[in-house]
Amino acid sequence: MTTPRKQAWWERPVDLDVSWMDEALCAQIGGDLWLPENGGYSSPAAKQVCGVCPVRFECLEYALAQPGIQGVFGGTTDKERNHILLRRRAS
Repeated sequence: MTTPRKQAWWERPVDLDVSWMDEALCAQIGGDLWLPENGGYSSPAAKQVCGVCPVRFECLEYALAQPGIQGVFGGTTDKERNHILLRRRAS
């Protein structure tokens, strides 16, 4: 009989509490500022807005819990979030 493999933290299901979204500046501004244009880079202006958003850390954790999500979340691009995930997994 084999012992089941313990799941790593990034493999566990996440209960995504999205109550913070109402306070997000992006929800108040609207538009597609946070989405990459034609597969290009997201707007630096989006990162500036995220930089002063009161829920940017909640937003970042939300995006980190959903690998593959695109656009600017918590002031990071999907490429930057992939680097964060790799560093977390390594530690």
